[in-house]
Order: sequence, then C-alpha cells, then structure tokens
Amino acid sequence: MKAVGFTEFGGREVMRVLELPEPHAGSGQVRIKVAAAPVHPADVNIRTGLSARYSPETNPPSEVYVVGWEVAGTIDEVGHGVRPELPIGAEVIAVTEPKLDLGGQAQYVVVPAESVVLAPKGVDLTAASTC
Repeated sequence: MKAVGFTEFGGREVMRVLELPEPHAGSGQVRIKVAAAPVHPADVNIRTGLSARYSPETNPPSEVYVVGWEVAGTIDEVGHGVRPELPIGAEVIAVTEPKLDLGGQAQYVVVPAESVVLAPKGVDLTAASTC
C-alpha cells in the first residue's frame, strides 16, 4: 500500500510516498480504507524529530514513519470482538496513533475499534476527517 511518510527527520523535503505492507485488522480492531487524512500541526513535530527527542517512548526509533492523527474512510475489515455498529462498509472517522508506520496518511489504517465512530450523516468524508 502507499503511505505518506519519511525515513529520516527533517523539513518538508523528507516527505515521500512510501510503499508499505498492507495492514490487517486483528482482534478488537478495524481496518479503514482512508478517504481523507488531514495534516495535523503535531505532524511537523514528528517529522522534524522534535517528538522523538522529547518523548522517545511515544516516538521510538524506526526506519519508517507515517504521520497523520485523524482519518475518515470506510471500514473494509473487522476483527473479532468489534461492536456491531462498525460493520464492513460503514463510513467512519477515527483517531490514529502516528508513531512508527501507524499514522493515518496511508491507503489503509488499522486502529482499535475504541478509536472509531460513525461519520456524521450527510457530511462528505473529506470534511468529516476534520471533525
């Protein structure tokens, strides 16, 4: 799958389109086919290495980083034990954990079901990603 991220800390110039393995939902998780993932101000702190310097436990060393705190999209995989209001095909918004390769700036993101809610009815997913 494609993701937007970086392999070294720095300015805007380090951002790349990366090819990463496609993730799959495990127990208590859903996989979202991402329609939109806004750029969050904290993404800059991750990209420049500031977060890794001041909070290494939440931003451990990695060969690949994918940023993005929020996403909107459609659930396309559901793990065991996920609540029934989050079926395959549901349009949702979610908060991700942008560390290592887990950020939302990707074609697919796997998140705990507790981090997911249904997208507002009548709101397109690009707008919903900022809710």
